[in-house]
Amino acid sequence: MIGSLAIVLHAHLPWVRHPEHARSLEEHWFFEAVAECYLPLLRNLRDWSRDGVDWGLTLGVTPTLGSMWDDPGLRARVARYLAERRDLARREMARTALIPALHAAAGCHASFYERAWEDWEACGGDLSGAFARWARTGRLEILAGPATHPVLPLLADEPGSLRAQLGLGVREHERRFGQPVRGLWLPECAWCSRVEPALVPRDPRGPGWRSTPPCRGLPAGAKPWRDHGGRP
Repeated sequence: MIGSLAIVLHAHLPWVRHPEHARSLEEHWFFEAVAECYLPLLRNLRDWSRDGVDWGLTLGVTPTLGSMWDDPGLRARVARYLAERRDLARREMARTALIPALHAAAGCHASFYERAWEDWEACGGDLSGAFARWARTGRLEILAGPATHPVLPLLADEPGSLRAQLGLGVREHERRFGQPVRGLWLPECAWCSRVEPALVPRDPRGPGWRSTPPCRGLPAGAKPWRDHGGRP
């Protein structure tokens, strides 16, 4: 094989915290992502290391998602969500004991939520801390992102807003994961030449960062993104 393979994942969800409701359907979007994406990914990282796999991975985590990972109220609700589904699956195992087809399905769900609960307890409900620990090993690189995940070319005419989005996103990343930013995931992979100056750190002595390669890629024959004034 000639060349290199870079596995770059991106994790983002919009803000879905609703403490005004005892139960919020919108929050289930976040709970499902924790159970079905973030916890299984952490499990795979542990398994790869246990099995001696020489792995490397890049993961973009937006400030919006990271803030929800860290929110005490949402963490308590994630724990409730996982425990309720684990217990429901256990009851379904008993209820369907004499119905082989349904029992197999119940067993699949029971196994999944038992593992999810174990993974949640293993990281103490602290997803940011768990991923930060892997980043410190050098195996995982975590990309930063703008504060509220805006399409950056739409802010090209508002340089103050553009700088604020990037600056706050970088500061939140460094506060959350305890490491300097080395890469940025550009929302929707959207890029234009007029946002490039804002992507260059002001302090030339400090470590620079790069934007993710997909933001610069174009299919064959495609035209670059242009704003309403026809500017790239």
